Amino acid sequence: MASQTSIVGSVILSASLYASMYNQSCSACQENRYQTCSSTTNTCQCPGNSYWNGSMCPLQLFQNAACSQIDACRSDLNLSCIINSYGEFTQC
Repeated sequence: MASQTSIVGSVILSASLYASMYNQSCSACQENRYQTCSSTTNTCQCPGNSYWNGSMCPLQLFQNAACSQIDACRSDLNLSCIINSYGEFTQC
């Protein structure tokens, strides 16, 4: 009987991986997997399908997920963070 092997891993993200280079000149994030160089602003930005939450670049959220800022939802899926009648962000 053949044995099966599973490889399971996790990635722990820390604000220290992001804060020192976000919005800095592209030279700060060369060869960095956590931020990319924006050709329009020439600064380090969050990669695609992620957003800047003030301290790091978490993945953008899917439909019905709770959100707390306008760019938190998957824009490539035409999702945006809904604002209720009190002006509060609610969900994608």
